[in-house]
Amino acid sequence: MDKIAAPTPEQLKKQEKTLSGKQQETNQKLAEAQTKLAEALSQKAAYEAELNSLKASQSALKAEKKAYKEAGLEKTYHTLNNTFKNLNVTMGEAAKQMGITIPESVKEAVNHPKQFEAFVSWMEQMGYGEQSSKLTIDSLKQMYKVVEVRLPQIDTELSNLKIKIKVQKTIIDKLKEQMKGLDK
Repeated sequence: MDKIAAPTPEQLKKQEKTLSGKQQETNQKLAEAQTKLAEALSQKAAYEAELNSLKASQSALKAEKKAYKEAGLEKTYHTLNNTFKNLNVTMGEAAKQMGITIPESVKEAVNHPKQFEAFVSWMEQMGYGEQSSKLTIDSLKQMYKVVEVRLPQIDTELSNLKIKIKVQKTIIDKLKEQMKGLDK
């Protein structure tokens, strides 16, 4: 039987150095991987928090839009616009002879409050007081702001949020994909 020679102290020191170097290299790689994983996890958490915030905004806007719809503001707005048009057809000439301008629309009434108030007074004199007294410039302004300003803003914001949410989900999915190998 051949005897295997015992390593010399120099050889042992050399092997120890090699092993120590490899261990340090492995520890360094492990620390780098853990750092990358921690960074990826924190990035993912931040993107998920942003996604939740976007979804909350989307829900709030949908609820606001639903409340306006259920209150019937849009329908009332369009009914008023049609009423003003019909009044112009049926009573326009009589109004002009009296120096009264019947608004063509809610927007026109809002833009010309003095003319609108004169129109309401004239309608009351004509015996339509009950119906016309409910129409105030403030209620028309509020209705106009909701229908012509706020509802289009909500629709725009919802469209933008839909895109942002889609982008956020894509980013999170890519981060998850990139993290698959890091946690091993």
